[in-house]
Formats: sequence, structure tokens, C-alpha cells
Amino acid sequence: MSRTETYSRKVSGSHEIDFQYVPLRSAIRYSVLKDPTVQAQLTKSLPSVTKTLNDIINDKSGIRVPAKPTSNLPTAVQRPVSAVAATTTSVDRLNTSLKTPSGRFSMVYAVSQGLLNQSFQNLFIVNETLQSISYDGDVDGSIDSELIAPQISLPVAASDPPLWYMNFGSGGHITVRDRKNKKYVTYPTDGWTFVFGINLGTVPVASGTDDHTAIMKAIGSDSPGDYSITRLIMDFSTAQISNPRWDLCTTPGYPTSQDFKTSFENLVNYWIGDAAESNAGTLGYAWTTPSPQNAYPNAPTFPPTDKIFQTYPYLATPTSTPVAGLDVGDDNMLLYLEMTQHLPFPQERALTYTANWTTPQIPASMCIGSTVFFDSYLMRSNNEGYGLLSDLNEATWMDALNATAKYGVKSEFSWEWGLGSHDLAFFDWKPNGLGYTWHQTSSNSTVKNTWSIKMTADSILAGGLQLNMNLPANDSDLFKITTSKSTSWNQPDSTVNDLCADLASKSQINRIRSTATTLQNSLNGTGKFFFPGGGQLFYHKALFNNENDLLVEASYDGAADALGRQAVGRFAKK
Repeated sequence: MSRTETYSRKVSGSHEIDFQYVPLRSAIRYSVLKDPTVQAQLTKSLPSVTKTLNDIINDKSGIRVPAKPTSNLPTAVQRPVSAVAATTTSVDRLNTSLKTPSGRFSMVYAVSQGLLNQSFQNLFIVNETLQSISYDGDVDGSIDSELIAPQISLPVAASDPPLWYMNFGSGGHITVRDRKNKKYVTYPTDGWTFVFGINLGTVPVASGTDDHTAIMKAIGSDSPGDYSITRLIMDFSTAQISNPRWDLCTTPGYPTSQDFKTSFENLVNYWIGDAAESNAGTLGYAWTTPSPQNAYPNAPTFPPTDKIFQTYPYLATPTSTPVAGLDVGDDNMLLYLEMTQHLPFPQERALTYTANWTTPQIPASMCIGSTVFFDSYLMRSNNEGYGLLSDLNEATWMDALNATAKYGVKSEFSWEWGLGSHDLAFFDWKPNGLGYTWHQTSSNSTVKNTWSIKMTADSILAGGLQLNMNLPANDSDLFKITTSKSTSWNQPDSTVNDLCADLASKSQINRIRSTATTLQNSLNGTGKFFFPGGGQLFYHKALFNNENDLLVEASYDGAADALGRQAVGRFAKK
């Protein structure tokens, strides 16, 4: 299997290009190595940089982090951190693992920082608190400004909190007391950015609320008692307003003395309370169920019964150091780690780095562990109830139990077909390395019935996965029946053809189609993850990683509001 990833992003905007900027150098180098024609195109349009390009291509020290000057917002300081606890030989997604030293997680959702910030653009439209800040703080002064969509920066070291970037629009102002000159002074807040640490947290979504009802509808259930909805939040009660990251803040024209800083911090603190009350820090909604048998009777091994989360770094190469910040850290990710069937979490309660769950081209992924997808569902032992693919084996297996013949001018033959005297384990699939096999042969068979079913994991528009068996429309196209005539049974071809036709007519095609329907519906609820500003994860390109886990790419379907809300304030639809 070959895969090609492009490690470049379009550089836009009018500005002077700094070719000593490490992220830009690495982006150019990877682009040229992936597509040699890029260098020719660059030197043709910019002949003066030919030598610079040669130096960049031969430079092996840079980290691939793309330049993306799409705004005048500041870029976070690139602070090397030691967050990677495991060594790796490849960052390829196929090397991802759900393993820990003490066990395995059942499933994981991985969402990149860039995708989370994209969802904040949509939350900004429907959440009025995110759109402006306007307070009169008496002693501290006043502030009145429109805001633009916030951004977050995920940490790559466990000791660091995420960062919230509060971005100011144009036309606003702040009035604060100048204690030295004993007067109030007004400053414009155009283009300001205020950065502070804030912890991640979760809060339950109460049954009967609009959010809970809307998500239940999106899941496709009218039984609220079977589900527990959780909101993942940037917890404003932990916002470090009195100790912000002034090294990352941008407040041009504003005094840098501590009393001015304190007045600004106090005014922002008024906004924090409203932000918490309006759920302005919502990152997403996820669900678990205390009763998987009731929630998904056809596939009770899939629904999550417990969930935790963690941050996870992105590495451009196996020897890279992870980098945190806006833009440069857009590929760092947030992981939602799930357990199914009420299994306990591994003792570590976190994954160490093995490979990248997301990439610049794949902003989100879902992974269903092999023990969940195969062992506990598709291939489970018949002693525990029929696994779907074992059921297929039984539906397509037939023994010739009895045969009768009438001889005369025209010989007539008839056969009686059945399952024979086989126990349930006869139809079980057997592990074979990273795969499974089932192979049985009748000792005296002269008839061979072969069939092939191509099963695919497809995305559905409602946001989720659907397994399809892709059965042919005509029953006769499913089976290929052949015979090997022996010399002791010398009959004309017409009799042999009758035998094949009779066998085909007795095949349990209805049971196979019923199994296909069950399989198709089994994963409909799996993969339901909802963003606060609308939209869901849309899945495509399923494959199996090196541990036989089902790994599926995901992208953000932000076109529709999953919670059914309309835009508010100045962004309301006319």
C-alpha cells in the first residue's frame, strides 16, 4: 500500500518572507522532496532565491511546521518540550496503537488543534458572549470591544495547561485609571490578543435540556435513560486571568506597567463569568451508555461505557521535538479515550506517543480496537452467541444428507441438503496471525460452492459509520458452484448442472441478506461526535493499522448545526 502526504500549505498575504524561519524552511524542503517540480516552479518565479532553496533542501535540521500567515495575530513562542515518553521509528498512522503496558483502550477519537479552532469559528457565530466584551468596572475603568473568534493552543507537555487566545476586533476601546497622573485614559483595542492558561474539564448535560434532546435525536434514540451526554469544556473557573501569558499577548499602545495590566485583567475577569455561564468554552459533546444491551442490542460491544481525554503531540519526523502554539501546533491533538462493555481503563489512563493519529491532511481520526471490532463482535465465538461472520458460515454451509435416483429412459436424481451434525464451534473463525480464517471441506464432496463478499466501512451523512456487505442484486450472482465428476458417477452434464442449480436454490440467501442488514445497522451510533458550533465528524477511507485496529479518517462537517440552533446577535440570519 502506498500513501502520499503533502507537507506544504499555501502561503498567503502580503509580507516579507523570512527564509530563516525554521517552520517555513521545513515546509519548503518537504514539499520539494515530495514533488521535485516544486523547486523548478519556485526558481522560475523567484530566480533570486535559487541558492537559498538549495540551502533549504540540503538542511536536515528543521522541523516541518508550516507557515500560515493568514492574520496579524501573534504566533506562540516555540518552546521545545519533552512530552514524548515513547520512542518511535515511524510517524506513519499505521503504527498507531491503543496499547499501554497494562492493557488496551477500546476506541479513540483524535481531533487536531486546527480542527478544534475551526469549530470555534462556528461556535462564535451562535454564542453571543464570544462576540463582544463590554463592562464598566468602576474603579478599574471600562471596556467595550467586539471580539473575533477565539483560538486555543494545546500543550505537548503534561505540566502545561492549554492556552486561550482572546482576539479583539476593530473599533473597540478600554478606559483605565492612570493612578500616577490621577486621571482616566482611553486606548484603542484594535487587533489586541489576550492569552491565558485554562484547564480542560467535563460537565454532564442534563436530561431534558435543549442540548441533550438535540443530541439524542442526532444519535437516533428516544430513550434518554440509555445515554449519558458529556460536554467537554475549556473550564473558565480555572482561567488564569491574574497570571496571563503576557509574553504572548499583543496590546499595542497600552502601558506595560503592572497597575495598567491589573486593570485590564480585572475587566476581562467580568467577561469570564458570562463565558462560563453561556458554555462559550465548549469543545464538543460525546456520549456513553450504562446499558449497551439496551442502547444497541444488535451490537452491544460498540457503545462506549466510559470516556476520558488527554492531549497528544504531533511529530513531523521520528526525531522531531513536538511544538506547541498557534499555527505551528495545529497538528497537536486532543484524544477521547473510550472503553466499551464496562471494561476498566488501563492503569496508565493515557497513551504514550506511538505515531500520529492525525496529520496536516487528516484533521481527525477514529480508531476501533481489534478486540472490539473483531474478537467481540464479527468473530466472536458461537458459544457466546452468533458472531455475524460465523453466522454467514452457517448460512452458506450445506451437507448432502441424502440422495435418491430413479433410472430409466431418463434418469432422475434428487438431493436433500442440510447442516449435518456439526456443533456451533464448527462455524467459528480461527485467528491466523493478524487475520482470521474459516475453511471446512466435506470428505466425499464432488460439488464446490464458493462465495465472496466485499465488506466496506462507509460514512453516512448523519455522521457515523455503516458497514456494508455489498451483496449483488441477483441471488444467483453471489455463489459460484462447480463440480468435479468422478469416473464412478458417470452422468451427463445436464444432470450435473441440475445438481448445481439445486444446491444454489437451497442456499440460505435470505439469512445472508438478514445478516447484511444487521451488520449495516450495527455501527450507526459509533462515531457520533458533535461539535458545539454545529456539524459532526464525517468518516471515510477506512483501513486497518498494524495492530488490526479499524482506523478511519474523519473531517469536520460544519455545514449544519447538530444542535439545531440559529446564529445570534449581529450574525443572526436575516
